[in-house]
Formats: sequence, C-alpha cells, structure tokens
Amino acid sequence: MWRSELGRLRASNRQRLEQVRLEDASLIRRISGRLYIAQLGMFEREIVEQELLDMAEEAEAQSKSLQQELGMAIIMITHDLGVVAQLCDEVIVMYAGGICEQGTADEIFYNPQHEYTKGLINSIPKLNAEEKERLVPIEGQPVDLLNPPAGCPFAPRCKSCMKVCLNKMPPRTELSDTHYTYCWLRQKEEFEKGGKA
Repeated sequence: MWRSELGRLRASNRQRLEQVRLEDASLIRRISGRLYIAQLGMFEREIVEQELLDMAEEAEAQSKSLQQELGMAIIMITHDLGVVAQLCDEVIVMYAGGICEQGTADEIFYNPQHEYTKGLINSIPKLNAEEKERLVPIEGQPVDLLNPPAGCPFAPRCKSCMKVCLNKMPPRTELSDTHYTYCWLRQKEEFEKGGKA
C-alpha cells in the first residue's frame, strides 16, 4: 500500500515542479524529496518549500500565481529579505533555531520590534538612497548551537542587551493580533505602559 502512495506522491510532485518550469534534474530530485517529506510529515497537506537563493526571477513571480492557482501555502526559507518583502504575506524571523518575531510583512518591515529583525533590515542596501551608504552589519559572532546560552540567543550580539537577556529566555510579547516577539525589551516597555505583556 505504501508503495502505491509513494508513486502517487512522486507523480504529484513532478507535476508541481513542471508547473513552475523547473527543468534541472538534480534540483527536481532535491526539491521533490523535500515535497515528499513535507507531504508525509504534514499528513498529505500541500506544502511547497522553495529555496530562492539563486533561482531566476521567473520562479519568484510564478510562486504567487502557483499559490493562488492551487490554493496552497508556500513556505519560503531564505535570507533574501527583498524576496520576502515581495512575495510573503506573513513572516517569521528566526535566530539560532528559535522564533524572534512573527507578523505580517508590513509589520515586520515597517515596525520591527526584535533587535535581530532591526539588524537584518538595517543591513539591507538602500537602492533609493541619495548617496552610497555603508551597510550596517550585525556585530559579534553567531551563537554556538552546541553550547547555547541560557537566555536569548541573540543577547551577546544585541546593542540593547540587559542582564535578564543573558540568563532567561524572554516570553512572548503580543504586539497585535498578528504580530508578536520574544524580547525582554518589549516586555519591559509593555510593563512600563501598564499593559499586559
């Protein structure tokens, strides 16, 4: 029984890959395997994972139309914030394997609340700037994932780090119905405003 299911999933995946005009056999095998794993892992839910690191702009444009045509979600894992801004409705910013901030694309890009999110956005070159500006890198070294800190993993690199950040993971701070972050600074602000954190 599982062999017929495997054959059906492979055929379904190949058809989806042809829809987005992916012709490179090695890329098809790599993505097809991920689609298969995602389908089995999510109990046949239709999830398409696309890595858009060096893929053509055509694939970027087609992903939105494919999403609408097939009525499915697209999970995009990328460091390219330009692609995220153009194609994503919802964004999850992660650091060291954990969620820092989640919200709509507008909330993340126009009202970032976690210091890591702010750092990522500040490191993007501004194409409409009058003069060439220096990119602002995020200082420090990434956290050692084999020896993670007790507190916020971004704390050693954070310009606004407080003592509590180093010792304890921050709880979730609700900023709106769709926007939240895990940051002690936002907890402190909410407490000072008298709101619930």
